Amino acid sequence: MGRLEVLQDYVEERSRARLDLDQATEAGWRIQELAQTFSSIGQQRWVELDIPELMDEAVGIAKLRHRTRAETRRDFPDTLPKGSGNPVLIREAFSNIFSNALEAIDQGGVVEIGAVQVNGTIVLRVSDNGIGISRAEMERLFEPFHSTKSNGHGLGLFAAKHILEMHHGTVEVQSWEGEGTSVTVRLPAVPARNPDPLESTDSLPLVRLR
Repeated sequence: MGRLEVLQDYVEERSRARLDLDQATEAGWRIQELAQTFSSIGQQRWVELDIPELMDEAVGIAKLRHRTRAETRRDFPDTLPKGSGNPVLIREAFSNIFSNALEAIDQGGVVEIGAVQVNGTIVLRVSDNGIGISRAEMERLFEPFHSTKSNGHGLGLFAAKHILEMHHGTVEVQSWEGEGTSVTVRLPAVPARNPDPLESTDSLPLVRLR
């Protein structure tokens, strides 16, 4: 990583080579952070998680990876409670989910992200208007090393599912071929000291983007 950062000083800014180098450096630090997190997970204490902030970071990582200009629509209420867990792992799970959405859409496609509180749970949804997933592929969606993409390694959703389950959460996927996919994540919310009235589940409808 040190040598990559030194090399950055010798490459012209905003050039294609510098963009590739910046992306490699960012990915390297992320790999190191993940490796350190997994190696010491048993000794780490969970902290409060700002879900919108982590989701924004995950979106940034995914967009850097795919270099896409897809439109992202974001809707997080100010009253959304905190989650609890390991921010590095949760960010990785969100990034993998969002990466799948970006890979499913054409240039100019749309990805919508929204969240609400339902009882003691944070419900987060990522929806895209991409190519969708076939019924046969849906049955193997969370299998390790199974990918619908020619250059995919088949670990993104598998890792996301296990990270979320580690945090006592769940992930569900609904898809319509040729119309899009919706991924719903549920995570326990940290109880507020002065809780606001709960929002209705109707405020986060399941929609097919067009």
